Amino acid sequence: MSPTSYQAAPPRKNSVSLTKNMSQIKRFQLVTLLFFFLFVLPIYSNDFKIQISSSVKQGEILSLNLSEPAKNKKISVLFLERETPCYLTKETGWECLIGIPADAPAGNQSLAILIDGSTQTLVNIEIVSCPFPMETLTLTQEKKSLLTQKGRDIEVKIIKEALRTESKTRSWDKKFLKPLEGKIESLYGEKRVLDGKPMAGFHRGLDIGAPKGTPIKSIHHGTVILASEFIEEGNMVMIDHGQGIISAYLHLSKILVAPGQKVGQGEPVGNVGSTGISTSPHLHFGAYIHSTPIDPLYLFNFP
Repeated sequence: MSPTSYQAAPPRKNSVSLTKNMSQIKRFQLVTLLFFFLFVLPIYSNDFKIQISSSVKQGEILSLNLSEPAKNKKISVLFLERETPCYLTKETGWECLIGIPADAPAGNQSLAILIDGSTQTLVNIEIVSCPFPMETLTLTQEKKSLLTQKGRDIEVKIIKEALRTESKTRSWDKKFLKPLEGKIESLYGEKRVLDGKPMAGFHRGLDIGAPKGTPIKSIHHGTVILASEFIEEGNMVMIDHGQGIISAYLHLSKILVAPGQKVGQGEPVGNVGSTGISTSPHLHFGAYIHSTPIDPLYLFNFP
């Protein structure tokens, strides 16, 4: 698939339990939390204090907090050549969430904090490389034909426009739910090989296997911004959870919501299927921070 593709690939044969994997992730998150407290950077400026981790892994969420800058200012962050808005919160002052994609350049990177568009502070952040696995895909000729079907360029524009949704109101206030219970069959960040040739881009989500028709839940409160059928993604739903967090649910057998609809945490949004480029029933679940795809496993333990 091209770098602009969002669909899941066929699941792998060697799958692992989502519950088991989550327990491993929780242990890893505990180590990461300890690392955060040991290596978080407290930086002082003339007007505010900054708290941010000194390093972040590919696929993770980088969280930045600023205390007490002027409330009538525009605060944003420039990192990896992308400007990300900060939002005022009751708990921490200003907060900025930055998604680190799987293909982010490893090593030290400069992060700039902007106030009204002017650079105030520069911070050095280390991006830690992750050894994402490689997977060989086997697609039927019928499924392969979808990769070159006409109209895909229009669909990509629609998907990108939805991912650019930037609502200022935060709909989430506690942990995000898992969309369903099942086996993890493909991981975020995987590189793919089709017909002996490496494919561009990387797997932008998590594939969770489950029987066809299994209900899929919204991971948190939000507003449906996309609910339609696409060539590669099949039936897809996207939900805006506010302040840059968007969740995506692909290959559904049935869509249960409509664009503009408000949904609550745990509310059914669709059923597991195998529509689009998929060879067996599963959910491709995607998580995006300001349109950047991140590893959904990190979102399940955030904030």
